[in-house]
Amino acid sequence: FDPKNCAPPFPRGDVPSTAHGRWQKLAEGMLKEKDDLRFVAGCTARQRKFLRKAGIDTLTQLASLGRKNNDPHVPGLRKDITNKLLDQARLQQKSIHENVIAWKQVRPLVLPKGSQHDIFFDLEGDPLFATTNDSNLPRDYLWGSVVSDTYHADWALDQDTEIQCYLTFLHKTEQAWQQHNAHVYHFGHYELASLRRLAISTNSEKRLESLVRDGVFVDLYKRIKRSLIIGTTSYSLKSIEKLYRQGRSLQVNDAQGSVIAYEAYLASQDSSLLDAIESYNKDDCFSTRELVTWLRTNVPDIIYDDTTTSLENSFPSRDEDIIQESNTERCIRILKELCPKSLLDETAREACLGWLEYHAREQRPLWRQRREWFDALPSELSDDDRCVGQAWFVKEIFVDNAESGKNKKRRGSYLIKAPIQPTRLSPPQRVTLRDDENTLEEDQKYPAANVASIIQNNTNIQITLLSSKPPPAKFSLIPDEFVNPEPIPTALTENILQILTTKNDIHERNALTDFIARRSPRFCSNDKKIEKIDLKNIDDVSSAVAMLDRSILAVQGPPGTGKTFVAAQSVARLAANGRRVVITASSHNAIEHVMSKALSLVDCCFLKLGQRAKAGRSNNDMGDEFSDKIMRRVSLDAKALKIIEEANACVIGATAWTLARPEARNLFDTVFVDEAGQMPAATLAAIACCASNIVLLGDQAQLPAPTRAAHPPGHTASSCLEYYLHGETPPDYIFLKTTRRLRPELCSVVSRLSYNDRLISHSEAQNRYLIRQGNDPFPNAGLCLVNVHSTSDNDLSLQSVNENIAEARAVATVVQTLLANRALPERKLTQADVLVVAPYNAHTRLIQSELQARNLSHVAVGTVDRFQGKEAPLVVASLCAVGGQDEDDPSLLDDLSSSPRSIAFVLDTRRLNVALSRAQCLAVLIASPHILDSPATSIEKMVLLAQFATLAEIAHSTLTFDHTNNNFA
Repeated sequence: FDPKNCAPPFPRGDVPSTAHGRWQKLAEGMLKEKDDLRFVAGCTARQRKFLRKAGIDTLTQLASLGRKNNDPHVPGLRKDITNKLLDQARLQQKSIHENVIAWKQVRPLVLPKGSQHDIFFDLEGDPLFATTNDSNLPRDYLWGSVVSDTYHADWALDQDTEIQCYLTFLHKTEQAWQQHNAHVYHFGHYELASLRRLAISTNSEKRLESLVRDGVFVDLYKRIKRSLIIGTTSYSLKSIEKLYRQGRSLQVNDAQGSVIAYEAYLASQDSSLLDAIESYNKDDCFSTRELVTWLRTNVPDIIYDDTTTSLENSFPSRDEDIIQESNTERCIRILKELCPKSLLDETAREACLGWLEYHAREQRPLWRQRREWFDALPSELSDDDRCVGQAWFVKEIFVDNAESGKNKKRRGSYLIKAPIQPTRLSPPQRVTLRDDENTLEEDQKYPAANVASIIQNNTNIQITLLSSKPPPAKFSLIPDEFVNPEPIPTALTENILQILTTKNDIHERNALTDFIARRSPRFCSNDKKIEKIDLKNIDDVSSAVAMLDRSILAVQGPPGTGKTFVAAQSVARLAANGRRVVITASSHNAIEHVMSKALSLVDCCFLKLGQRAKAGRSNNDMGDEFSDKIMRRVSLDAKALKIIEEANACVIGATAWTLARPEARNLFDTVFVDEAGQMPAATLAAIACCASNIVLLGDQAQLPAPTRAAHPPGHTASSCLEYYLHGETPPDYIFLKTTRRLRPELCSVVSRLSYNDRLISHSEAQNRYLIRQGNDPFPNAGLCLVNVHSTSDNDLSLQSVNENIAEARAVATVVQTLLANRALPERKLTQADVLVVAPYNAHTRLIQSELQARNLSHVAVGTVDRFQGKEAPLVVASLCAVGGQDEDDPSLLDDLSSSPRSIAFVLDTRRLNVALSRAQCLAVLIASPHILDSPATSIEKMVLLAQFATLAEIAHSTLTFDHTNNNFA
């Protein structure tokens, strides 16, 4: 042991900034002493990986790169990235040697013109407060600002005061902007993220976003990062303020100290702690102002521009939008002030309030992201794997002028290239082609295209685009993800408004009011009311569906319990009795799957609405034997309505966009909502009036309804099934308790994980097993846990990369071993009998490359959302090592719990349930043993880690994978 030659400290856990606990300062000192690459500001884990491969392990080595031959080339890194890192390292080195912060300008700095009414804003917040209070919300406890040399401090020591502080600040900002053209300067994204969080709970999102679109908020961190390179180890305010002021010597010196002091105040009520926090916040506000002054005085190339809005960022303005907004505001006023508790209880009122803005709220992050992409530099888009930056037009492949009705549509295929970069774009994704050399004119929009193919090689990316216009000469590809939610929001508002304004007896119930109030279903037979049906022990679900009386019935179907068969049987029974039935879901595939099962059970009119038949499309979704039994219409037009009205009975398939139209109102007897665990409750409330009865079919213990936006607390963002079945006294519903998919060994694991031991295995499932034909260490059925250790690495992020590579090798070795040594009772085990599940796309690509190297390219690999509804004899699930976040203080996520690489994501109960329950016989769970070393920074993480520990305990076998020898112990 040589203390002078010891390895750098090895962090543990998924949050590097807290990974060393009370030894953090010692660890940082050791790393700094070794001149570690982690102290190069902005150098990401991926970049450090390539630098280390090139033999560059220290800041000094990076700074000296290319000085001899003037060729600072690093394999795997683009030239612009290498040059930026090189400048950063050299400026940091110069700052150390000269004892003065060195800096350089690389692009013009864009700032608004100054005003004496400008606001310099800083928040003190406690992100962990959510884990210690019933509201489950963070707390911004001090609102500080400087205006005209005067510091203002507003304390928010409870939730009501916090909201009042927000509203006061919003009003002050609106006045300053409208009367004095003043701006709000802040450092980092935290302030604006907090304002948006509070805007949701106060229904003031439009006011706030109007200010954002007008460019009122100026993020100095973002502006500086784009225009300057500063020779500091971080771009935090505390680091770069050394440019214009001396160091601080306050009792509270950083954001972490502020949170600690606030938590200490909550425990002791010592007001001197608040004084210390306020002094720190005051210093931050004045430092922000001094930074703006320094920038305006010292930076030579400044563009003073008060406008940031572009046509691409604005929603279309229509008369219908004004009417819709008026109706929404009326609904909100009635719900808040006039709605009696006898009609809707507090939970239902809060849900309705949240639903009214749900679809608009879901669009806002998309448009904010789009605005950021359009404002970004081409090199910044190259670093964002959702885009492709710095592309150039190569050649036109062909142009097809096709006749379409009365119009000729020009469709061309174009070859483009771009520098090598990670990207998630894939066919047939729709993209916008942002011209990197020319800005938009007032009446123009960037052309759109579809990705036809994408090929990565060692030097560049080759992409084929399908577009009605040729691409610009130099451009970037930006995802075009906008889908107009109308007519769903309009229908939702009208439905809720009708409930609130109809002066009927409150006991006059219907399916929509039963859903919103979460009442148990009502039944009748031969027009006689039935008091109650024992849904817990019902054998024939279709009989309960047939007796629904203007009400709602929920059917929870865990994996393999025959939910689709139950739906098809119920649909067929209603259609046979002359009813009009409609099947809906969040995807056309799910709708067609249920329709195909019902087609074989009843002879009546089947009509699919809403999806145009694609050229060359196979009929596999419906089955070849049913392809000629179904009619298709693009929309609910006059011809479709005539078909429905003239049919004695019919089964219709349509999405929410069709069922929310006025023509669909009261058109059907029963609407079946398949995959109801993924349909938002707000969407169901919009389409509920298309039918007299509603049947929800799904499993809220599997993947939730996907959301983009932050929504008010409660059930605003819940799926319709999750909302309806939640509560202290859930309504009566049907639980399908017998699975024909899972063998008993595996069923017991899944049942304990997600179903409170209520799920049991059918005797048929025991006929599924893997016959052992050779020697392998795996069990015959159930759950097998494989621990994967990586080679040691001193960099947490690189250690995570190594573990992921090792996990990918483990996956390939498991698949290879079992395919060689196992068989099914009736035939050989093939690659088609295996599903491989991973948490995110980058890891699936890594696994696919390992499988292809072993001639196993036909094994299906994907994330859990791809495999929901699928099954196979063998499932291999890789949890993927949880890597460190790249640390640059202001750019870190406020809450790492939702990060795709976080413990909360990887160990999410519902994702694990989907992954394990795809297996019929054997599920192999591959993970790093370091997962259980992750810091439990919240109650949620404690629960997830305890759950994973339980899975490890009840696993039927536990193995360790030696990736150096590709074997198991």
